[in-house]
Amino acid sequence: TLMARAFRAAGVLKAGWTPETAADWILALTHIDLWQHLVVEAGWKPAVHVDRIVATLHETLLDTQER
Repeated sequence: TLMARAFRAAGVLKAGWTPETAADWILALTHIDLWQHLVVEAGWKPAVHVDRIVATLHETLLDTQER
């Protein structure tokens, strides 16, 4: 929740997200079950998994367009 609150305080949390819902989304995408499925079971490389999660979080949560 602290990270999501910091996003809001910085003015970069996209419209439609609250710090609470953003924190839920961050937790869901970084949960060990997702790692287990993609890296262990599906054979993704760990670095690829991390890169995709970071990109997804950035794209869905952050409004970083020039203002």
